[in-house]
Amino acid sequence: MAKIIFFDVDGTLRGFTEHGIRPSVYRAIEKARSKGVRCFVATGRHPLEIEEENLLDKLEFDGYIYLNGSYCVDGSGELLYHRPIDSSQLAKLLEMQKTRDFSILLMEADRMYIDRCTPLVEKMQKLINTRVPPIVPDLTPSLDKTIYQMILFGKLDMLVSMMDHLPLCSPTRWFEGADALDLSPAGGDKCNGIRKVLEYYGIDAKDAATVGDGFNDVEMLRMVGTGVAMGNGCDEAKQAAKYVAPDVEEDGLAWAVDRILEG
Repeated sequence: MAKIIFFDVDGTLRGFTEHGIRPSVYRAIEKARSKGVRCFVATGRHPLEIEEENLLDKLEFDGYIYLNGSYCVDGSGELLYHRPIDSSQLAKLLEMQKTRDFSILLMEADRMYIDRCTPLVEKMQKLINTRVPPIVPDLTPSLDKTIYQMILFGKLDMLVSMMDHLPLCSPTRWFEGADALDLSPAGGDKCNGIRKVLEYYGIDAKDAATVGDGFNDVEMLRMVGTGVAMGNGCDEAKQAAKYVAPDVEEDGLAWAVDRILEG
C-alpha cells in the first residue's frame, strides 16, 4: 500500500463541469487518511483559485503542491519548497509582446493578475470555471517581483514557437484545443514538487501514488510506484499510468483510491 498519494484537481478530484465535490471523493480521501496514508494535492492552480472558487470545498489534505510544483506547503500552510521563475523570462515576454498578440497572467505566492482581458482569456477561464483575475495593464514593475508561474493566452502554435526564446521556462499545455500555456521554471514541474515532498517525509517514489488526467500529470504518473489515470484523461496520461480508472463523473476517484490501497 502506498504511503502517500498525490491528486490532481481538475478532472480528477472534481469534474470540469461539476460544482462541489462528490460524496464518494470525501469518503475516499477520508478512507486513505484513516489508514495513515498522506494525501496531497498536486495542481497547476494557484492557492487563491482553490480558495476563491471553492474548488475543493471542505476536503482536507496533508499538503498542497501548487503552480505545477513551484510552490509546496504542508496542511498548515508551512512552506516546504518553492522555486520562482527567472525575471529575465518575463522581460523577454514583454519584448515579444510588442510584435505578437498574447496575454500574460502572472502568479506570485499570494497574488495573481493579468495584463488584459480578451475574448480568448474569458473563454479559457470559463472552460475551467474560474473568473478572470484582476487586470494590471503594465507588468513592468513585476520584473522585481517573485513570480512562480506565468500563463500565456494566444494561438497555441504561436505560443509554442516562442519557447525557443525562453530557455529558463518549462511549458505545459492545458488540454486538447486550449489556446493557453503554463510556464514554470525550467526543470520545475509537478514531479519536482513531488520529489521535494517525498524527500521531506523520507518516502521513496516506489511507495507513492499519483492520480491525474492531464498533460501536466503524465510524468508524475510515471515517476511513482502506482500511477492512476482517470478515464476522462488524455491518451498520454492513460498510457503513462499503471491503471486507468472510470471517469471522474462515474466516481472514478474512489475507484482509484481503492486500487491504490489494495496495494
